[in-house]
Amino acid sequence: MIRGYKVEIIDSQMLSYWLKRELHIEDDVWEDRSHTPGYDAFITHICTLLARNGIITITVSVSPDQIARIHAREQIQHFIEVYLHCPANLRQKRLQQQELIRGIAEHMYQPPERAELSIDTSLELPERSALHIIVYLEQYGHVAPLWEGTDTSGEEEIELVKAHLQALGYLE
Repeated sequence: MIRGYKVEIIDSQMLSYWLKRELHIEDDVWEDRSHTPGYDAFITHICTLLARNGIITITVSVSPDQIARIHAREQIQHFIEVYLHCPANLRQKRLQQQELIRGIAEHMYQPPERAELSIDTSLELPERSALHIIVYLEQYGHVAPLWEGTDTSGEEEIELVKAHLQALGYLE
């Protein structure tokens, strides 16, 4: 539970690993297949089921195909696409540091045409990027602001707003 909301995070690579292990698929393919069209549809279906039951779903997935993301947008009522990007050399360095399976070839990826948020992760810390997402969700009424519903005096509320603005980098 986050701020009183039911939230599930679905990591497509972890789910792919788990399914392979549980289904006893023993191929020697080291390539990540969590971005194939059938798998994208599977993740979309899981998110749709959870959303229908009032659960906010965050999926950590990389779908190179624009058509798969359009399908997800059509199926999930409050679909919000966050496009995280950075220069190719930094992305490769991060993948190597985390010992992750090879990423998707640059030429295969189709950037989103209308992502609700676009964040260059080379320009800020992950915490600041996360705050941008939270602010977006608050501004568009998907989640209540942290201070909403708290019983605070005028001074305490000002301090909460200042802390929020500092976290976003607007105040020092």
